[in-house]
Amino acid sequence: TAVFTVKGGGRKQVMDNVSLVVVDGDEVTLSGLLGDTKRVSGRITRVDLENHEIIIE
Repeated sequence: TAVFTVKGGGRKQVMDNVSLVVVDGDEVTLSGLLGDTKRVSGRITRVDLENHEIIIE
């Protein structure tokens, strides 16, 4: 699953092959298939399971 951030009308891919998403307030921690992690500020606004996309604003 790919995770994107949306700011000012633009969309930027943050991480690909995400296997775990943990939300803590307005911080989202992403974990990849290979054990890599990334933290993103914002809130999840959309989860599209058919197209394997998560949107964070």
